[in-house]
Amino acid sequence: MAHPVVVVDAKLDLPGEIRPPTQAGAQLTASGTYSYAVDLRASATKPTNEQYYAALRSAVVSAKEDLGERLTAWRDAVGDREKEKEGAVVGKKVPKPGEEEEMEDEEDEEEEGEE
Repeated sequence: MAHPVVVVDAKLDLPGEIRPPTQAGAQLTASGTYSYAVDLRASATKPTNEQYYAALRSAVVSAKEDLGERLTAWRDAVGDREKEKEGAVVGKKVPKPGEEEEMEDEEDEEEEGEE
């Protein structure tokens, strides 16, 4: 019988100028397949449902923690470069440095025109 694993395929779409971050001395890749074993060694015979789901839960927690660390490293590497792109996706313009005052002035003018 094959040993069960939790498998996660991940692919990040990154801006071209981003250099891959490192984690534990190795460069992280922007895509990959990660496997997390469902450890059933404690059960010499067929595991009960409770044992199986406890082992599965543990594997999912391991996957969440590992992927969280990898994504945090990428988030730190990207920094603020994606904020303007994210603003466009949700329909709000994210001001560039120095544009904040101009946008406030335009909003004030619009409000004065409405009165």
